[in-house]
Amino acid sequence: FCAGRDACAAFDAAWARRVAPQGTSVGLEEAVDVPVAFARTLRVPRAAGKAAMLRFDEVCGRGSGVSDFYALARRFDVLFVRDVPPLTPKQEDSARRFIALVDVAYDEGLALVLSAPLTESIGQVFAQLRDGSLGGGVVSRPHKAAAAEPGASIPPVPAQGELRWMISRCESRLSEMTKRQRSCDNAID
Repeated sequence: FCAGRDACAAFDAAWARRVAPQGTSVGLEEAVDVPVAFARTLRVPRAAGKAAMLRFDEVCGRGSGVSDFYALARRFDVLFVRDVPPLTPKQEDSARRFIALVDVAYDEGLALVLSAPLTESIGQVFAQLRDGSLGGGVVSRPHKAAAAEPGASIPPVPAQGELRWMISRCESRLSEMTKRQRSCDNAID
């Protein structure tokens, strides 16, 4: 996770190390169309071998979903996501997509290298969502105790509680993934 003022330089250096052929300083990059489902493709503007780079808004800021993220995980070993912003309540949809991307990466062993130049930590990416006011609504989420009892009703969870729970899980997963790869300076080579 590359954060703060020097995030862009560290992120770019990690990308250059990943894509540069052995013994040269220039990587071979190309745009790639990744097959997703139903004859749909996801355009990856920068790819080299088993590495891909997308901006946050390209992968999480539009109608991407879990099937797109699984397609990326099948095609690439490492995904560089540039310019992860501090997420606000107005960006809840993008935040949920980002969380889904992290879930897929975690489950599928896809390495993530993230750049967040406007934050100092992953916690700051989610701070406004976690601490701010989120939309209302109610959703259901299975609860272990309720699921263990046949016929038991599952109490609804407020939508903001659900998102906070998802954020907490995402931060935990990112922390665990980061322990495997401490910083952009040592990004997957």
